[in-house]
Amino acid sequence: MTELEMTEGPFNIGVAAARSGVSAKMIRHYETLSLLPKVGRTTSGYRQNGLKDVHTLRFVRRARAGVQHGRDCSPAQAVAKPAPRQRPM
Repeated sequence: MTELEMTEGPFNIGVAAARSGVSAKMIRHYETLSLLPKVGRTTSGYRQNGLKDVHTLRFVRRARAGVQHGRDCSPAQAVAKPAPRQRPM
């Protein structure tokens, strides 16, 4: 692992984009869709993404590529919490 990979953040949007493979424009878009939680900001208004956000972005990118579960799904489906299982009667 490189020194950059070991850093846990916070990262500005450009670094988060580079580490996740998702463009900064798409990160902003996912935030407006609530696929990503609102992240903290510096006093000058810059986003401060953490390592968890980068992992979520990688997951969404793979889901968009249809790799997740071997089928196509939307980013919203990829990060949605599964419905609770109901036991048969």
